[in-house]
Amino acid sequence: MSTLSKPLCTKPFTSAVIDFEPNLKFAPCCLWKHTDQYNFKASTIQDYLTSPVLAQLKKDFISTDQLPVNCTICKEAEAHGQHSMRQDSLREDFFKDELQYIEYTFFDNQCNMACFMCKPQSSTTLGHEYVKLGWLDEVPRIDNSSVVDTLQTIEGNITLIVTGGEPLISKQFAELVDLVLDKNWSIDVISNGSVI
Repeated sequence: MSTLSKPLCTKPFTSAVIDFEPNLKFAPCCLWKHTDQYNFKASTIQDYLTSPVLAQLKKDFISTDQLPVNCTICKEAEAHGQHSMRQDSLREDFFKDELQYIEYTFFDNQCNMACFMCKPQSSTTLGHEYVKLGWLDEVPRIDNSSVVDTLQTIEGNITLIVTGGEPLISKQFAELVDLVLDKNWSIDVISNGSVI
C-alpha cells in the first residue's frame, strides 16, 4: 500500500477525543499516545480546542514531512504496509478546520459483561471479578456527571461517538441522546449489543 507524500492527518482539525481513563484527557484521536511533546493540559473541551498545543500540532502536520511521535500506531501500520486511521481520515468527503467529531472513550464503565479485552476501568462487571480475586480493592468508577454539561457548550454539526462500558445501560445515556437530538447532531454508539 502506498503512503501519501505528506503525512497529513485530519484528526487534529476535525476531532476531539475525551478520555476519562484514568483521568480526564483530551486528544486528537483515540490512538494518540500522550507524550511531553504535545501535552494537552486542558480541563475543558474548549481549553483543548483553543490550546496553543493543538494549534502547534495542526501547524506541524501541515508544514513537516514526518508524523509526530504520538502517532506511533499509524506509523507502524503504514511501515508494515497496513492501512492506518490517518489514511482513513483523508478519505473524508471534505476537510474543514472545524470540530466535526467528539469521541467519549469510556463515557461510562458501567457494563454487564466481563470481556477479556477490557480492563476493570472499562467494565464494572470485570472490576467485580478483579475484586473477588483480590487483584483490586474496589471497583473503579468513571464520573461522567459533567459529560452533558460539557457538550452543551459545543456548537456545530457534530457526530458524537460514544464508547463504554456499555453505554446503553448508563444512567446518563438517555440524557446524552436528548442533547444530541436537541442539537441535531449524529451519534455513533459502540455497544456490546446485549441489551438491544
